Amino acid sequence: MQELQDRLLADKDHLWALGILRLTNEQNPLAEHAPSLDAWRKTTDYRVLFEYQYRETEAESLIARILIDINSQYNESTVVTDEMVRWDDLDAPTLNQAR
Repeated sequence: MQELQDRLLADKDHLWALGILRLTNEQNPLAEHAPSLDAWRKTTDYRVLFEYQYRETEAESLIARILIDINSQYNESTVVTDEMVRWDDLDAPTLNQAR
C-alpha cells in the first residue's frame, strides 16, 4: 500500500494533466487474512475530483461512464457513473454560497 501511495505522489503532475484535480485517501483499514487464499489483502479508498473533457455530440443526453483500469496485470477495471453538469461560458449552474 505504501508503494501505491508513493507512486501516486510521484505522478501527481501527470495525473493533473490527465484531469485529476484532487486525490484524497479516505480510508486505509488494516490488512486482513483471506483463509481461502492463504494470503493477506489490503484495501484503500480514494476520493477523486476529476475534470472530464467533454466533447459535443448530437446526442440528446449524456450518461457519464468513465472506465478506470485498476490493474492491467490482472485485467481489473471498474466503471464510474454519475451525474454531469455542463460548466462553461454557454451554461453554468448558479453558485450557491452558504453564509
